[in-house]
Amino acid sequence: MEEKVEVSVLCLVYNQEKSIRKCLDRIIGQKTTFSYEILVYDDVSSDGSREIIDEYEKKYPDMIRPIYPKENQMQKKVNFEDEILLPLTRGRYIAFCEGDDYWTDPYKLQKQYIHMEQDTSCSMCAHNTLIYDLCEGKYVGRYHNWKGVHRMTAYDVILDLKVHTSSYFIRRQAFRFPTDLPFVWWCSDYTRLLCTFVRGNVDVLADVMSVYNWNNVNGVTHTYYDLEQKNEHIRELNRFLNAYNRFTDYRYDREISCRLKIEHLIMRKTSFMLNMIRDGRMAYNSKKCRFKPERGMWFMILIYSPISEKFIFNVYRTLEEIYHPD
Repeated sequence: MEEKVEVSVLCLVYNQEKSIRKCLDRIIGQKTTFSYEILVYDDVSSDGSREIIDEYEKKYPDMIRPIYPKENQMQKKVNFEDEILLPLTRGRYIAFCEGDDYWTDPYKLQKQYIHMEQDTSCSMCAHNTLIYDLCEGKYVGRYHNWKGVHRMTAYDVILDLKVHTSSYFIRRQAFRFPTDLPFVWWCSDYTRLLCTFVRGNVDVLADVMSVYNWNNVNGVTHTYYDLEQKNEHIRELNRFLNAYNRFTDYRYDREISCRLKIEHLIMRKTSFMLNMIRDGRMAYNSKKCRFKPERGMWFMILIYSPISEKFIFNVYRTLEEIYHPD
């Protein structure tokens, strides 16, 4: 008799031949009291990723299930996680790990499984994640400093993404995107968190159990350095947030309004940077993965630096909490 699968792990891959082995090894190496499967989705990679996935399938045929679409679904902005992968999963829970990230704790799935089994009010369980900057070649921080189990609030979920996709462990019934909401392909991790949040509690374990490789040239976040595309991304997100506000009957109107104002400020900053580039006063440094102004304009650092958007978020959020306390 075939053993019942409790957890389905979705491993999303695109041109990650240099990192996919480590990612798969860490998923396969999980120590659990239950059976789990690994669905490896390769979105038509042009490097050697598929050959490596085939190698692992032959080595672990009872665990790894590769999925190879004929066309790149991300470029078509298709919600392949719901439309293609979810119908193929057999688990009661869905976990994530993209091919350029990896898990660090062999008991990660077990810890999250126990938490979700003990608290049926939870739609999702996450954990802490280290951030590794591939351009700088060093760890630059972690997602949060919460102690113990933290139950995420509307502020946590809407205003500041403090959990990474590699930590997501979602109850199957809470996984699918509502059909009333637009799908935003470039930040589906954020929008999925919001959709999961309205279906139950989202608890975050303090354990650091994964690594997020930031500034990956094949990753979606690297497109943030295309400033015109970044502004279009923000417009798409704003459309989603307005729809989400209506979908939740304006239950989180204060937080969403705050987020929309923050995104407006970021769009203004991005537009200003575009004008500087067109005037020849700023250029993109691909080695450092950041923009650099012309000599003598160092006072502009706050405007274009990687921490400036985080600064905008924190200042605006603090002012909201001072002037509009619960």
